[in-house]
Amino acid sequence: MFAGHLSDGIRRFVGVFLLLSLCACANYTPRVSTTEVPTAEDAYLYGRFHIDAPKNWLAIDGHSSMGFSLQCSNQQKYVLRFDRDKPVLAIKVKPASCSLTEIVYTNPDGDVQARKPAPARNGFKGMRFEPGRAYYMGDFDAGTSSSFRGGMIHFEWFLKSTKNNYGPTTQDMRADYPNLAGIPTENRLVPEVEVTPAQVRAEYDRIVAQIDAKEYKVRHILVEKQTEAQAALKRIKDGESFEFVAREVSRDPGSSKEGGDLGWNGPGNFVPRFSQGMISLAPRGLSPEPVKTEFGWHVIEVTGERVTPVPSFDEVKGKIAERLRTKPITH
Repeated sequence: MFAGHLSDGIRRFVGVFLLLSLCACANYTPRVSTTEVPTAEDAYLYGRFHIDAPKNWLAIDGHSSMGFSLQCSNQQKYVLRFDRDKPVLAIKVKPASCSLTEIVYTNPDGDVQARKPAPARNGFKGMRFEPGRAYYMGDFDAGTSSSFRGGMIHFEWFLKSTKNNYGPTTQDMRADYPNLAGIPTENRLVPEVEVTPAQVRAEYDRIVAQIDAKEYKVRHILVEKQTEAQAALKRIKDGESFEFVAREVSRDPGSSKEGGDLGWNGPGNFVPRFSQGMISLAPRGLSPEPVKTEFGWHVIEVTGERVTPVPSFDEVKGKIAERLRTKPITH
């Protein structure tokens, strides 16, 4: 009714204002299309992002809203929009490590009105999103309010509640986005629990107890047949460099280009037969005969031995405490 009584001049002003407002919008990341076929190269984020806001029929976006802004290590930025009528949201992202940096607030036309820092929650920092997976971010409920101050109407947005509703919301996501139904999901809204210094120390001691006492600088040549391994070993004994022979004949794609070098490793990093052969050559030595494992035949050489360096408790206690507070749940 009000729109029908606008003068032509006011109509033109409103039209220009609405066009200009598009240039200052929040750039909300579009939701995944219900017909889009997921790829193994992309990751997906989803959750329930609801805002209790009145409908404004004269506005572009229909109602006031807000969004969580994610900044990622690959320089990509995503804004997850809260919606009044379709709160279950799924978006596509490029695999990276991302952090929730801020909350943006928009008016009914989608213009950014205010920004606030993100909630200080460790689980929202450095989130790693891997390809081919969908990550549940949480169930969030937001509200709006208005007040008349200084001759103007002021609107405010606020986050009312955050819930871990992983199972039901995952079911709703799969119903709304059927093409994502087969993707494995992971819960990123894991409750942060209180961790005592004693628990952190106990976890540190448990990790240290599993570390091998000694490490060995080792390199190897991997081939399919025993005769191939014996030929490679003979070439080395006859004076050719280990590195040259490894680059030429080794079937280990990871170490062959490095001349067979595997770096410093404890016995626990290898299968038993390889570890036994490695230890028998310490502190330095070339295997007199090739060693057979389930991967093939190895020519092994140890070039160094040392006590395994272990970081002090003070160096790693912060990281251990953070890991204990937030452990992801997969489904």
